[in-house]
Amino acid sequence: MFMKKKMDASTEKANQAAFSKRALLLIVSYLFSHSSFRRRPESRTSETRHRFSLGRRLCAKHDNNFTKPLMTSFQRGSILIGIIIAMVVTAVLGTGMLYLTTTSTYNELIYGSHSDAYYVAEAGGRYAMSVIRDAYATSTINLKANLEKIYYMSNNTSFKIEEVTFDGGNPEKITFYSIGTIGSGLMQAKRKIIYEIIPANQSKGGGVKEITIAEMDSTNSRGSFITTPVGQIKVTGTVDDGNQQRLAVAYGKSSVNFLNERTAQGGFLSYDAQVKVKSDADYYVAGLGFRLHNVSDLPRGFHISFMRFNNFNIYDGVPSGDFPTDDAPRTGYEELKLIGMEPKAYYIILWMDDLDSNKTPAGGSRAGWETLLAYKKLETVLFEDEMETGTNGWTVSSSHDNDWLLTDYTLTPTNYHSSVHSWYANFTGNNKTASLLSKEINGEGVSSAKLSFWYKFSTSNSNSDGQVFICKGANSTSCTELSFGPIKDDSWHQTTITVTNLPSTTRIKFVARTLSSWGAKQVDWYIDDVKLYTSSLTPWSTLLVNLEEKNLTPANDNTRRNVIKVYYSTPTDNPLGAINWPPATGMNLVQWDWVKSSDTNVVAEESNTVVQTRYYRTGTPPTPNPTGWYNVTENSKEIGLYACGTKNAIENHVFFDDFALRIGGGGGSDGSGRVIQY
Repeated sequence: MFMKKKMDASTEKANQAAFSKRALLLIVSYLFSHSSFRRRPESRTSETRHRFSLGRRLCAKHDNNFTKPLMTSFQRGSILIGIIIAMVVTAVLGTGMLYLTTTSTYNELIYGSHSDAYYVAEAGGRYAMSVIRDAYATSTINLKANLEKIYYMSNNTSFKIEEVTFDGGNPEKITFYSIGTIGSGLMQAKRKIIYEIIPANQSKGGGVKEITIAEMDSTNSRGSFITTPVGQIKVTGTVDDGNQQRLAVAYGKSSVNFLNERTAQGGFLSYDAQVKVKSDADYYVAGLGFRLHNVSDLPRGFHISFMRFNNFNIYDGVPSGDFPTDDAPRTGYEELKLIGMEPKAYYIILWMDDLDSNKTPAGGSRAGWETLLAYKKLETVLFEDEMETGTNGWTVSSSHDNDWLLTDYTLTPTNYHSSVHSWYANFTGNNKTASLLSKEINGEGVSSAKLSFWYKFSTSNSNSDGQVFICKGANSTSCTELSFGPIKDDSWHQTTITVTNLPSTTRIKFVARTLSSWGAKQVDWYIDDVKLYTSSLTPWSTLLVNLEEKNLTPANDNTRRNVIKVYYSTPTDNPLGAINWPPATGMNLVQWDWVKSSDTNVVAEESNTVVQTRYYRTGTPPTPNPTGWYNVTENSKEIGLYACGTKNAIENHVFFDDFALRIGGGGGSDGSGRVIQY
């Protein structure tokens, strides 16, 4: 599959050094033989000695102190020259050995660095494959631009992804390079790996299917839907589902064979679905059902819906448990209204029909319970302060030196609602006031809003009062008092006040005052966590679900989960007739305010944007059978629309449009393909 060629420079250098060593040894041998082993006079022939003697006699008269030392020094000089040459040769050989040793060390270090560089390149390849896998599960827009860059890591290492190419086939093959780098300068090492992969979540046939579902299938539906002349789907009939609740539920009509799609995805069924919703009703639940299947001829599964309810009782037609009160649903029955949710606010909710088809409320006819899994309040915050960033634009005005104080209550934690600060008014006396005024707030274009705050009005208060105002203009000379009557006890309370005719420039004012009367007069008032916001829903807003089914542990069906993400957009970003999929502009990922964490089958992840659940998975359940499996068949409908409320609110007042599905085949979690390295 690949060829790898490696040049070993150290071997060639070693051969050159060996040759130089042999040449130097030959030279040394010659010099030593010529200097140290020259024939001495005693060893010469007799003839030579005779001639030498004759010459010496002839020159005897010159045999003085000059001639004899000269001959001796010549012999000693020859020996000295040999010693010097030997020292030079030794130095040269030593240098050669040092060179060879250093080269060997460098070769060993560079070889290890190249090995490390390969692992860095491999890490880069794995990262790129994960990005590609996620992109094919959502959108491949800007995939190439997002990948092709250098990624720096610690310890002077990095990897670079480059030359990302798509072959345009079906399924599509992607090729890219991952280059790992270790070190810098002369000690830098690089390795390059070529990847050729076929990402998962690709259709084996006609590509990703984007299907607009303009009609509803009446099979096993409850209530009735029609398609209006403009192509919108309208709820025209409902059925009584008990406890003052009217329902309309129907499957989407399409040509998709979900069993085949599940097979193409390797035994998992994942897809995206969306719909736009409009309601003329004040209080209702309306949205999209998915992972729908039949229990006693009733569609069971998950739902994402827009919701607005009037109160915690049952008379607005929104599911509220068994025998609720006006103040709270009955404890233990978690349907679509929970303590902490605000009546008349708009919500996005994720919920499901309960698995127990035999559970019926006393005196009711419903075959199951609606169980809330998560909710998100739709609101635009105009002003918010938790009193933890200093005065933050609040100003104080008072009479007779009585003030509001921003105090740190670390030693008395009951005197704040959150963190460690709150505003505090405490004074006594006859007819005294102290005002706490917020900074300017931009309310332009907002006709009404909600003012929410937490307060504690102590039982020690006597002959005193607390007032709340909305003031107009920068100088706040024109103020309107809001309806507020503080509860006098030693507990924290939250109050929410509706503000109508909100000025375009406004301020919030809290006034603590003692009354003009006989007896003791005292104010002891704490204010914390103030928020001015709007809760509204624009008609024809979009709800979209991204449903991914997978095993958290590969090949282990006991870890199979539905992984759910929900998106929301307004018609400004996603107008009627436009069917966009994430990550299109304005398609906002919902971050849930609350998730049903008390249920071990439901887990929230990634800052409450992802909900994992064991309920309603597809396929044959493993042994032992865990909660919530069902089989997909050729006739499975899988997605649909849902609405509930009172009869007058739902019938002819709830509309749907741009009901669409995106689904594609493919298998595996990481894709498949080959890796080439060199």
